[in-house]
Amino acid sequence: MKVGKLKINASISYLGIEHKIVGFNYPNVVLQRVTGDYDTFQIQFQRLVTDKSFVSAKWERTLQDQGYKSILETLPEFKREKVSSRYELIRPLILLEKSKQNDVRAAVDFIDRYQGIYIFKNEDVRRITQEEMISRIILNNRNTSRATLLRHLSAYRNGEEEGLQEVLQVLADKADQQDIVRKDEIQIAICSPNDETEVLCYIYTRKDKLYLPYIKDAIEKKYLTTQRIKISAVARYMKGKCEADQIEPLPEITVRGLINQLDKKVVAILRDGRRAIEMYKNIDRGFSNKEAHFPLHLVEIDHTKMDIILVDEVTRTPLGRPWITMGIDVYTRMVWCMHISFDEPSSRKVRNAFEHGLYFKRSIERYDSKNDWPLSGIPMCIMMDNGRDFRSKHVKRMITETMKSRVQYRPVRTPNYGATIERLFGNLNTMLIHTLPGTTKSSVGDLGDYEAEQNACLTLDELTKIVGRYITDFYHYHVNKGLPEESPTPIIRYKEGVEQFGYPEFVFPEDETYYRIELMPTEFKPYTREGVVIDKVHYKSDDLKYMIGKKEVKYKVKFDDDDITKIYIQPPNSTEFVECWSSNPHYSQLIGITRYTWKKINVKLREMGKIKLSETPGAEQIHALLLEIQKEAEEAYTKSKKVQKEVKKMNLQVEIKTKSSQFSNQDNHSIVVGSLEEMIQHAYMALEERGKNNGST
Repeated sequence: MKVGKLKINASISYLGIEHKIVGFNYPNVVLQRVTGDYDTFQIQFQRLVTDKSFVSAKWERTLQDQGYKSILETLPEFKREKVSSRYELIRPLILLEKSKQNDVRAAVDFIDRYQGIYIFKNEDVRRITQEEMISRIILNNRNTSRATLLRHLSAYRNGEEEGLQEVLQVLADKADQQDIVRKDEIQIAICSPNDETEVLCYIYTRKDKLYLPYIKDAIEKKYLTTQRIKISAVARYMKGKCEADQIEPLPEITVRGLINQLDKKVVAILRDGRRAIEMYKNIDRGFSNKEAHFPLHLVEIDHTKMDIILVDEVTRTPLGRPWITMGIDVYTRMVWCMHISFDEPSSRKVRNAFEHGLYFKRSIERYDSKNDWPLSGIPMCIMMDNGRDFRSKHVKRMITETMKSRVQYRPVRTPNYGATIERLFGNLNTMLIHTLPGTTKSSVGDLGDYEAEQNACLTLDELTKIVGRYITDFYHYHVNKGLPEESPTPIIRYKEGVEQFGYPEFVFPEDETYYRIELMPTEFKPYTREGVVIDKVHYKSDDLKYMIGKKEVKYKVKFDDDDITKIYIQPPNSTEFVECWSSNPHYSQLIGITRYTWKKINVKLREMGKIKLSETPGAEQIHALLLEIQKEAEEAYTKSKKVQKEVKKMNLQVEIKTKSSQFSNQDNHSIVVGSLEEMIQHAYMALEERGKNNGST
């Protein structure tokens, strides 16, 4: 994955002229022309890297013309694991080399990862030679040779020089790096014995397609079980099945070759059970409370339910308490990411928070703040608790593969770990949330006689803007007791960190679409005559007719629950994901409909007896039912919190009539000007207006 990075003495092109980076003076970058008068000048960091004329000497930014491509996404799990293993072998050599080039980030990462493994206690890293490190790696990995390490290291360096989107692709086998592979090779999705929709890994064969169901049946129902049946017994089972159907059986050596392609972790967990699960759990490195050494070295992330009741933007009636997901940079104590919604913690909520942290915040436009929110980019390590949402495969892959960062988890029942993020939540409550109308305080005792619901008057959008402005204009400039006395505020600490260590790795604005797709959840689906079917929405394209095949052959699909008009599918023998629009229903009928709404429509139509379980609603049915749901929502909207929450989840447009006014939930009630005090005053005025409306009805 290509990321932006600025280094001292690095060459860049700006406005068509070659420059050298000679320093960092927050919020600027110091440049020197390398021709002519060698003039030195400063330019604001974000202005520089977002300028279309900015180009690093190592690569050209052509991503926006290429679409979303990924060679690694084409690899079956066992081959992808092989790439990861090769990278882990050469990573010490990469970090050692960067450490000797005075790259502080690399030096810290090197020590964090390999202290006690390849590095002795109190050893001077600068004195370790490449040959010595190779010897230590081989000593710990007996099946690795010096020639193999040097070959992989050379390939990786060449990939970096070429500016590849995915440098790790150079560590795949040569045949897997080609855009075209054997067309007679069939991909077989091996699914969980307990859930046939969950694809565990892929294997490949050049045998006839008629063998696919026999291979899947034998592997999923016989081999991948705690009975630990031998491969020879699996081959005999398959032979009996084939002979019963008068098909020539596959030889045992072929069956053995297929089974050997299975992902080793999958095999261990399904055949060894709990013992293997515990073994693989221990692979995750322990959570650490050690100090951070530079901006975005360590980020702690967590969720909490906010101590405030919000109201509906139409009726201003109370809805309930929202959830906030936040990430804090331990070194600067600046907030890295934030996401507020009524959704409970989930991998989707984590993804939304990650996107907020990765991209430039544009806080002046988004929150009407007076100051910029400067911290964004890719953390070196992300620390989380042990919740299911953080432990999901999707979240792990976002961190380790998309961001190329490390994951660390808190030890169970150790509240002292992760104290930095907990203090941030406490600060937010004490300094802001507990001062707002509708606060529930931290406890019933603290609340006293205060009626939170009766005083609630802020909407979700208004609270998001208030919190964003509080963080940007107040929290980052306020003294933090967790910081050194000489740099007591997050903004000063960040300024000093940038000037000493440089800006964190960042994502170019034109690459945000690439990352957005990369961060999407992935499923494996067949492409049949009906196309790809997800929740009874059919996605087809005339350009993909050649992919039509049996249900056993599945392709990698990425999707967004907030936009079900299209998916992204990866064709066979390709590194590119292609947009595939819904054909049934036509995508024009699904604009503005979320997956949650779509499922509600299907349930309602089945309850009414208008469609069967397997039927897809037609355009007229969708339109008619949406109108009916909208009408019911409008009638019950002012009387029911549940209805108001459903309207928000379903993204419906409703118009509410009262004796004094008529308004829509699509009207703009957001606050766009003024200080925090003015924003809160605006909310109180809305509360008074709500009281007048209630009194007149």
